[in-house]
Amino acid sequence: LRLYQQLFERLDHLPGVRAATFARVELLADDNWFNDFLLPGETEETAQSHDTNRQIAGENYFETMEIPVLRGRVFTAQDDQHGQRVAVVSQAFADSFFPGQDVLGKHVTITYHKRDVEIVGVVADTRYMTQREEIKPLLYTPWQQEGEEIGTMHFALRTAGEPTALAATVREVVHELDRNLPVTELSSQTDRSQVTLGQERLTARLLSFFGALALLLAAIGLSGMLAHSVARRTNEIGIRMALGAQSANVL
Repeated sequence: LRLYQQLFERLDHLPGVRAATFARVELLADDNWFNDFLLPGETEETAQSHDTNRQIAGENYFETMEIPVLRGRVFTAQDDQHGQRVAVVSQAFADSFFPGQDVLGKHVTITYHKRDVEIVGVVADTRYMTQREEIKPLLYTPWQQEGEEIGTMHFALRTAGEPTALAATVREVVHELDRNLPVTELSSQTDRSQVTLGQERLTARLLSFFGALALLLAAIGLSGMLAHSVARRTNEIGIRMALGAQSANVL
């Protein structure tokens, strides 16, 4: 927890960084994290499964990632281990599990932690794993309330210029805090999102190549058939022209 806090503060104040944040799951990186939960009044013995995408996020996650806040509030520094357990949900979550209701103030229980959380905000839907996936419910919880179970976190920087230009500086900042901590996956969000479309792009290129090849073979075959037909009718065409047929009619 201390490492993440110190790293966040240093990265957030780097020249050229407009905003910094961190979260458990990288968006559009073909990664995910699912949890089951209980709706109000349900127990594990009587409830159906309610799977939802999960995200642990820093206080300024929604601002940095430019995810609009629709209702209520998002996380603050006061949402720590000593505060009320809270959560923010996506619009798809509210529509799926609380249709026609005001979701703010509702409580759900995350079965993984046996933890009751109060929904304090609703944010716009986002793509989670890939651009092509169907929008699914998403539940956010504040990072400080995860305690020692927080696990791996991924940092994101919104920059004023080319993001990858800060790569060397980011590595220096990390090594100042812990020289044994490697920085392995540094790339822009655009590059990450392009990778998730790599298979589709490869398929499209292959289909285009074979389509062009088929068109070329068809053109060659058509040309050969036409040449053969004209060769067989050379005498007939000569007689027609001798009898006065015009070139346009012969063509």
